[in-house]
Amino acid sequence: MARRPDLPRAWTCRGHPVHLAGLFGGGLHSTTPDGWGLDVVSPEWPNDRVLLSADGDI
Repeated sequence: MARRPDLPRAWTCRGHPVHLAGLFGGGLHSTTPDGWGLDVVSPEWPNDRVLLSADGDI
C-alpha cells in the first residue's frame, strides 16, 4: 500500500484506491451499485452483528 501525496488521505494498493475509515476519515460505503447492502445490528449489546442483504432491505 502506498500513500498518494497529491491527494489528502488517499492510499493505493496495486494502482487501486483504498478507502479508509476512522476517527477523522469518515465512514465507508454500506451499499453497492447492484443492490447489496451491509447493516450492523446489536441484538445483544455490546456484541454487534453484520448483516448482508442482496436487495439492500433488511
